[in-house]
Amino acid sequence: MRLKITILILFITNLSHAQIGSGNSKFCIEIAPLSWLANLEGYSYQLGTEFRLDNHLSGYVSGEGYFRGGDGDRSNNVRGYNVRLELKYYFNRDAGGQYVSIEGMYKKQEFNWQDSIHTTPAYQTTFRVSKDVSCLTAKYGCQFLHKSRIVLDCFVGLGVRFKNVTTTLTQQQVNGLKYNDDSSYESDEIGYLVKPGMYVLPNLEAGFKIGYQIN
Repeated sequence: MRLKITILILFITNLSHAQIGSGNSKFCIEIAPLSWLANLEGYSYQLGTEFRLDNHLSGYVSGEGYFRGGDGDRSNNVRGYNVRLELKYYFNRDAGGQYVSIEGMYKKQEFNWQDSIHTTPAYQTTFRVSKDVSCLTAKYGCQFLHKSRIVLDCFVGLGVRFKNVTTTLTQQQVNGLKYNDDSSYESDEIGYLVKPGMYVLPNLEAGFKIGYQIN
């Protein structure tokens, strides 16, 4: 993990020092490196494309899949997909490539998860988790174009997230999902990610995409 992060930082640093232009890409293919690094529920991969609609508007569409092995510890047998559709408005492509956008996202995911059930006595078990998540997010970002046609797109966003989580646990087992206690079977804080229920939550995003300009 540390090696991945170090390589990524060196690459971005070199790109930022050598950039010569910004926001001029008409069509490009992009990946999201943070999906490759994050592993709360399992590693994923994301591939997207941005295409210019006119001088100010662009569309972006992407798909994401999951490596079935999960994180090798808590989760495994991960299946699912993630799709994103985004409409981007550039203020001036030749002056920094700054933009605002609205993005819709839908995720369907299933995986096995190991956690602690705090009954008497406490024990560990593995259960199946299913998630359906929809998000609507307003974003602000800036796209930079390097002379080698490499694209760097940085963004932040705020929106709303609708999440429905189901599991194969019984209600008694669900009641035994507890966190931050002193039991030898203590569940860690990320356990809330798999607690069954329907939730409406704020959606915060910050990240970047790296791509290659085709035209």
